[in-house]
Amino acid sequence: MAKRLLVGLSILGLMVAAACGKSSKSSSDAAGSTSTTAKATAAAAAATDASSSTKGGTPDCTKLITVGEASTLFGKPASPPEGGLNTTGDSESFCDWSLADKNDFSGFTLLQLQAFDSTRFVPKSSYDATKVQDVSVPGASEAFSIADQANQSELNFVAKGKRVVISYTPADKNGAGHVNDLVTLATAAASRI
Repeated sequence: MAKRLLVGLSILGLMVAAACGKSSKSSSDAAGSTSTTAKATAAAAAATDASSSTKGGTPDCTKLITVGEASTLFGKPASPPEGGLNTTGDSESFCDWSLADKNDFSGFTLLQLQAFDSTRFVPKSSYDATKVQDVSVPGASEAFSIADQANQSELNFVAKGKRVVISYTPADKNGAGHVNDLVTLATAAASRI
């Protein structure tokens, strides 16, 4: 039963990844050579630089935060970004970064970024006002953090007419302690939009 559930979840993960137009996993064969998917993922990560491409006016989330920046945040190597659940079509770009070592069970660690083609998505007014705190992000016309969950940190900002939301779930479960880390990431991301 557990094996069928695992296979079912793997198939579901591949279906979600295919719908997002991204590979959900990279693999290696027994000889250790990397598959085409892994090479493409590595090439995409290597191509991440200070330039930002757009799809329908939406910033490409893989260009806004680098693997190196995610690794610095984690304190451990991060994997290349994977496509997340996109609910708004061409109006959104969504990526997840996790630990590169899939056998590291030191704690759940996840960095997520949503980039929108306009400011109408997830505005400040969509949050509980008692949980919103304004922060300063160079290059952003609006920036605020959300103190909603103790184990997660979230920062929402607007730069060049685009809204970006960065969420971080650290292994230490101290989300509030990482707001300044997200301001650093948001500053870099704002410069790349």
